[in-house]
Amino acid sequence: MHALRQLAVAVHMDFFEGLDALEPNEEPIKSYYLVLRGTFILRQGNEVLSHHQGPAILGWNEAMNNQACHYEVLFTEESVVLEMPVAETRYLMSQFPALETFMAAAQGYVVELENPA
Repeated sequence: MHALRQLAVAVHMDFFEGLDALEPNEEPIKSYYLVLRGTFILRQGNEVLSHHQGPAILGWNEAMNNQACHYEVLFTEESVVLEMPVAETRYLMSQFPALETFMAAAQGYVVELENPA
């Protein structure tokens, strides 16, 4: 098994079914979500903000707290999503430099990773 998946599976693994949703709250983040497979959309109310495809890292930065906007994430049926605590996710920065930018960004909440061949 790929080292990235081994690390994530050791922490927590969720299989999100069609239209399962994540709703960020205004508390400091405790986890990021590693989308190994599947697609998902970010929406605000009835408006679709963006479409994304795994593999990707999904999370909400503390900089987005205290905003009136509420986002929701909807996953497709085939999505496989790993919920990873922030500390373990930071460990992955050595393998994916884009994560460092993601975690420091004030507005970023999704980073799409290159699909390994």
